[in-house]
Amino acid sequence: MNSNRSSREALFREDEISLQWMTSETVGLFAATNEQIAIARHVLFDGWRKRAFERDEAPPADLAGACKFASLFFKIAFGGRIEGAHEHQFNVLKDRTIDLSNQQQFRGVGHDESFFGNEEHLDSMRSCLPRVLIWISALDALLSRRIWSSIHVGYGIEHPRRDRSAEYEWTAEVQAMFSPRYRVLRDALMANGFEYTVIGSSLCFRRAGVNVWYQCGSPPTQRTLDLLRPYSQFTLKTEKTCHEVISDRLHRSTDEVLSQILAAFEVQAQALLEPA
Repeated sequence: MNSNRSSREALFREDEISLQWMTSETVGLFAATNEQIAIARHVLFDGWRKRAFERDEAPPADLAGACKFASLFFKIAFGGRIEGAHEHQFNVLKDRTIDLSNQQQFRGVGHDESFFGNEEHLDSMRSCLPRVLIWISALDALLSRRIWSSIHVGYGIEHPRRDRSAEYEWTAEVQAMFSPRYRVLRDALMANGFEYTVIGSSLCFRRAGVNVWYQCGSPPTQRTLDLLRPYSQFTLKTEKTCHEVISDRLHRSTDEVLSQILAAFEVQAQALLEPA
């Protein structure tokens, strides 16, 4: 996979970690139910212990020193914003303070605007991202398959009960955020020469032999299948090429998503011109 395609398919990029992003209320990938936050804490602790092993350090007994990793992990997973000071940082989600690293000695630490988001701090946060994205993938796998008994048995901590209603309400709320963005992207694709058509129940945009299929979540159907996850994506494919998926990300502008679709289109269209 080339670097441009890797960038287009990236869930999150280092350059997207900014003071504005950290301190703005954003939407995460998963519903922030008590159960799923508890699962995330187990994933974090497991990843923190693996990090210590890789660095030839003693296994940590807790998440001391993990606050930058923990707050970045939580924000990408569940949204909200990050606050803190030099000593410690934490998450705030709808006015609820959450410290995924569970460091009680720092309770009461406020938000230091003179420290938070300076270049040294941003560089430190960005350095955490590659490992955090591995943990996000691990969390996604657990929540998608609904299997985590080995984790909570291993650490001996009882999990909160699953709140399916909250998961559904959050999924429906976030899925609705994609609808106006899709209309903007649809109109922009048509303005860029794509023909809009409906094939069966699928929406498709066509130009120069490239099909761009649109797919999105349907919370009522997903609730029946126990696959609640909001999403909005465009899949590009020709008869000669492998498909490429461009996901709409709420933390990115529709202009950037459109640029990613058009860049992927150029690659696919060029492949059609090459001899077999």
